[in-house]
Amino acid sequence: MLKCDFYGPIDRPNRQIHGFDDITLYFSKEFLRFRKEDLIHLYSLMRFPDTVRLENQSVLSGEEVFLRGLFELATGHKKTSVAETFGRHPSDQSRAFKYFINHIFDNFHDLVQNNLQWWEDCGLMERAAVAIEEKIGDRYGRQYIGFIDCNCLETDRPGGGPSEAGANSARWDSEVQRAFYNGWKSIHGLKHQTVDNSLGFTIDIFGPTSLRRNDLRLFRESNINERMRNAGNWIVFGDSAYKDY
Repeated sequence: MLKCDFYGPIDRPNRQIHGFDDITLYFSKEFLRFRKEDLIHLYSLMRFPDTVRLENQSVLSGEEVFLRGLFELATGHKKTSVAETFGRHPSDQSRAFKYFINHIFDNFHDLVQNNLQWWEDCGLMERAAVAIEEKIGDRYGRQYIGFIDCNCLETDRPGGGPSEAGANSARWDSEVQRAFYNGWKSIHGLKHQTVDNSLGFTIDIFGPTSLRRNDLRLFRESNINERMRNAGNWIVFGDSAYKDY
């Protein structure tokens, strides 16, 4: 037997964080991974507008959108948990996070998509090489500036349902889900290749591609060796998959 439990209206969480004035030094460092003064500087550099109007016409300050988005990225908390921390309805958090991601991608994706020369011109390649040398207490014949690897992003099984509306509708071709299935990890998903320097910056991204593709295929298709040489005599560390490359 199933019993229906009727809940009364659920109140929205009280607004608790509107901007930088509402967060403590501890909250900034513990949950946002930045010192508060650095966080304010980062916000200025990322050029968020003073006021943001979401798809449902809710209005938030740029500071609140920025803090909400960074909090969700840094902690991995669900929308309901973020709403309890900041206030507003979870649906507002979902829309605010979408705006946060789109704003960053639209304005700054060029820094990690085939733009290694920018990192060279800014002197960050040299600084990354010096950081590695200082860490290991030695100097290589060629300068290493970071690390390369592929990341697997698990997804739900694609094409698992009907391909059209209505009763007795046709199913998706089974090849659709096979195109994204990795037998070694036994998951469906996407894969992308990143190059991260020793300062903690992702300086190059290639992808995404199907999770069926192995690391060396992304390595060759990204042409990262030639692009690194064009930016300077820089080398990156890789695991055994990149041996002799």
